[in-house]
Amino acid sequence: MLVTLRMTPVYEGIARVEMRPVAPSGEYGVLERLLDPAWARTQVELIASGVVLDRIAEQLGLVDTEELAESLTVTMVPDSQIVDISVERPSPVQAAEWANAVAQSFLEYRRDQAIENAHEASQQVARRVQLVEEELATFGAGTDDAPSRSSLQAQLASLHAQLIQIPDVQAISQGGGNVITPAEAGDDPVRPNPTTNLLVAGLLGVMMGLTVAFVSEHLDDKLNSPDEIETKVSAPALGYVPLIKHWAGNGLRELADDKSLSAPA
Repeated sequence: MLVTLRMTPVYEGIARVEMRPVAPSGEYGVLERLLDPAWARTQVELIASGVVLDRIAEQLGLVDTEELAESLTVTMVPDSQIVDISVERPSPVQAAEWANAVAQSFLEYRRDQAIENAHEASQQVARRVQLVEEELATFGAGTDDAPSRSSLQAQLASLHAQLIQIPDVQAISQGGGNVITPAEAGDDPVRPNPTTNLLVAGLLGVMMGLTVAFVSEHLDDKLNSPDEIETKVSAPALGYVPLIKHWAGNGLRELADDKSLSAPA
């Protein structure tokens, strides 16, 4: 209990995040829309990755991410796309602040990455559209060019369809999930727990005491009473030799009678 009372209290802040696809429609981001377990596990690993923690450290004014990484625990809620982001700190306010910062930074990072990917995909398709249009412009009105022109026109229509399917920035900025339960500063620390520690210490003390008593009794080969002697040697005790403390070390020996036995030690 002394050690428990001297320990620094540790508080926990938990932010619950629901993960959703960043891209709400179209072929872009189809793997995210499947929300398979592998995708969910990847997102859990991403929360504690360096790219996300670096953003948070910059926001919180931390020198590095080591302290944040040691305080952070990410847990996936079974059979769902919900994660609990837990941060343990000596201050309840700081624990809640850090947990909420991790949750928000994770969602912002996913959206920023999705916007960047959508922009790159849009540029690639636009370049292909330009190439096909330039190639179409080289064809004349002859019948010999009709099959090639039709093929290019089909490619152009397909590329325009792909452009439409790529989500815009506004759609992406509203996707990716949201914080369904923000972390709040709690009054009770998660560690140490004096009641639990006292019960555990008491249980361990009783177990250790019983163990020591059993071992001591098992290893003790002294005979402490006439009954033990009679049991051990299978013979009756005929008499006793008393221990007279004031005789010890003085070289005196005399007949033990009531007087000598009652002398002061």
